[in-house]
Amino acid sequence: MNPFNNPQIEVDGLPEAESLQFQSLEPSYRSVMLISNALLFLLLATAMISGFFYMEKDVPKLIMYLLPSLYLVFLVTSFLSIIFGFKNKRFAVRQQDLNYKKGWIWKSRMVVPFKRIQHSEVTQGPIDRLFNLAKLKVYTAGGTGSDLTIPGLKQVEADKLKMLITSRITHKQEIHGGEDE
Repeated sequence: MNPFNNPQIEVDGLPEAESLQFQSLEPSYRSVMLISNALLFLLLATAMISGFFYMEKDVPKLIMYLLPSLYLVFLVTSFLSIIFGFKNKRFAVRQQDLNYKKGWIWKSRMVVPFKRIQHSEVTQGPIDRLFNLAKLKVYTAGGTGSDLTIPGLKQVEADKLKMLITSRITHKQEIHGGEDE
C-alpha cells in the first residue's frame, strides 16, 4: 500500500482570483513617480550633454544621433509606463495573505502568505516624505531583498499594515513555538 496521497483538484472548482477587491495606491504616488523619473532623466540628459561637450570632435555622427534618439525613446516609454501603468498598481489584504498586482504591458500578481513572512519594514524616500507616503517592504525566508514592496501608501496606512503583519508573525510564533509549519 502506498502511503503517499496527492489527489488532483479540479480547476473549475477553485474560487476566482478576480473576485478579490483590490485597493488603489494613493493618487499622489503618481506625482512621486513622475518627479523621480523627471529627476533621473534630467541627470541623464546633463551627463549626455556634458559628455558631448567634452568629447573629441571626431565622434561619429551615428553616436551623435543614436544616443539622443535612444534617450528620447526611453524617456517617452518611461513616462507612458508611469501614466498608463499606475492604475494597475493595486493591493489587497486578506486574512491569510497580502496581494499586489502591477503592470501595463507585462502584468504580474504576487501573493505572500502571512505565515511565510519573516519581517517587514516601512521606508520613505525624500520625495515620498514630501507627499506623506511610504513603502511597505515584506521579507520572506531565503531572500536578500524584499519579496514584496507595496509603494504609494499613506504613512499611517503603511504603519497599520506593518502592525498587522507583526501581529500575525507574533501569533504564528506563539502557536508554533517559533517554527514554521
